[in-house]
Amino acid sequence: MKRLLFACIVVYLPHLLEEHLTHMADDPLIVFGLAPIADWPARAAAYLVFQVMLALSLVMTLAFAAGGWAQKAVLASLGLALVAESHHLVRFAITHRYASGLYTAWPMPFVGAFVLFTVFARKEHPSCSTTSSSPWASEESSSV
Repeated sequence: MKRLLFACIVVYLPHLLEEHLTHMADDPLIVFGLAPIADWPARAAAYLVFQVMLALSLVMTLAFAAGGWAQKAVLASLGLALVAESHHLVRFAITHRYASGLYTAWPMPFVGAFVLFTVFARKEHPSCSTTSSSPWASEESSSV
């Protein structure tokens, strides 16, 4: 399960960087999504977004650490989020123009589908290797 989380991180970090560097904040989807706080002072709006994201990351960290169905829920949420990044590809198919985040979005739906498949199709069984020195392999997590 740790490897699935690592795969999500590996595809998300470059995507977030590309979106930042190509001004995704000006995208109509983001403008629409942030419209309720658009008239707030910048510091107040940024702080609220920071608080919400910190709270979500703490809850997801606790759920992932708890293991079992909570860990699967976190991974399934990340898998769905990765699949949803296909909106970049759909927009490209419609407009035939680059939009922020397009280049790094290509593998994301595939990784997301793999994560979802692995989370829901995997049978519970103990790890085959308990002697690994890798921090990504442990007795608490599956070997995938």
